[in-house]
Amino acid sequence: MPARISDQVWEQRIVTYREMQRMIQVICREETDIYNAYHITKAFYPSAEVTSQIEEKASNYVTVMVDGKAAASVAVEEIRESCAKNRKHLLDTLLYRQLERQTGRSLSWGVLTGVRPVKLALQKLTDGMGQDEFVRWFGESYLVSREKSELAWQVAGREKALLDRLDMKDGYSLYVGIPFCPTVCSYCSFSSGELSAWKGRIDDYLDALCRELCFIASESAGKRLNTIYIGGGTPTTLSETQLERLLSCIGAYFPREHLLEFTVEAGRADSITRGKLSVLKRHGVTRISINPQTMQQKTLDEIGRRHTVGEVKEAFSLARSMGFDNINMDVIAGLPGETLADVKDTLRQIEQLCPDNLTVHSLAIKRAARMER
Repeated sequence: MPARISDQVWEQRIVTYREMQRMIQVICREETDIYNAYHITKAFYPSAEVTSQIEEKASNYVTVMVDGKAAASVAVEEIRESCAKNRKHLLDTLLYRQLERQTGRSLSWGVLTGVRPVKLALQKLTDGMGQDEFVRWFGESYLVSREKSELAWQVAGREKALLDRLDMKDGYSLYVGIPFCPTVCSYCSFSSGELSAWKGRIDDYLDALCRELCFIASESAGKRLNTIYIGGGTPTTLSETQLERLLSCIGAYFPREHLLEFTVEAGRADSITRGKLSVLKRHGVTRISINPQTMQQKTLDEIGRRHTVGEVKEAFSLARSMGFDNINMDVIAGLPGETLADVKDTLRQIEQLCPDNLTVHSLAIKRAARMER
């Protein structure tokens, strides 16, 4: 006998359905305001389709239209006297307050859109601010809830403990980009190309990259290398021979006596082999990423990741068996067609693997992504 759906669940489904039927439009007078206004509005109406447009002669800086009626607006007069530095923040706050009254909702992270909350917390911690003062300041300045303010402070404390190990005076970090992938995911806007289109040019790229690494090493002489990060794209798209060449080049040019961490993104399960992992291990790589993004096969197929959930698990087990004890996994919340149950199942499967780090991204579609086009 099927489980009975509670009245609360039915009510939430009805609210979501009604919201999906709404026509919501964000009209901004200036292009510089459109990003924040759109995302704050979308956060209040997450299930609705929200559109945005610029009208240079609009009477308000921002107007939010819901089903053809103005639900919120920020008039020019309200912020005309503000200096340029405070104008955007004041506009966001006024819009937030109106949408809060209109919807009866609050947002846990307040007016923060596209901002790393912990970055703000870390700055205040570094400046000597205490937790109680920070929680009060964060709530008053950005309308962030007490729970999230305390969370940001706790994470900032952990970050600071790690950052304090870095040599801030004479230290530096090296990033090496490999702009190739087995396939390009539909949500991706990075500067990376599909392996099949560039297979004949990868060695040329490595030629140029090694020359650049030589130059950077000479310019950094006397400095202390703290971390190395090889990202992309997917660095393990390179063949074993190419990977060996790159890591040998780094090993030849950069001393490691002050190195704290050496990360290589082995992001795609369909790019990982025992031989490539052996190359990474032999060259002293201390941390790798194996990034499924989701553990739902239907979603992997839709977004263009041509590997299976089983291959993710196999690649992870292989890396563990070879002695990699610092493995990160990435997931993306909000992928097309995924339900809350799908996300919970993804997290359940990842928990069984016990990665050392878990990075959770929320889906953000940029203009260069195929999904946007």
